[in-house]
Amino acid sequence: MTDNFLDPLKKIKKVDAPPFLFSKIQNRISGSDELNLNYRTILLGGLSLAMVILLNLAVMLNDPSVNNNKPEEGYYTGSSNTLYK
Repeated sequence: MTDNFLDPLKKIKKVDAPPFLFSKIQNRISGSDELNLNYRTILLGGLSLAMVILLNLAVMLNDPSVNNNKPEEGYYTGSSNTLYK
């Protein structure tokens, strides 16, 4: 069954690659190992992450609807199923 499926692939002609292609690919791969991050980029990324974390903590700690003693009260657990009627 798979032989019939792969038969059209036998009609494809093989093409030789240009002689400089392999060296060009190798040069691009070897040059992409360097990561260009300077001090300012790292500092701004770290400060942004810290601000997001602090903002999340501030919202979570100051939310009066969150009751830390009974976390199940934060969810609606009513027995009414008027949503499905």
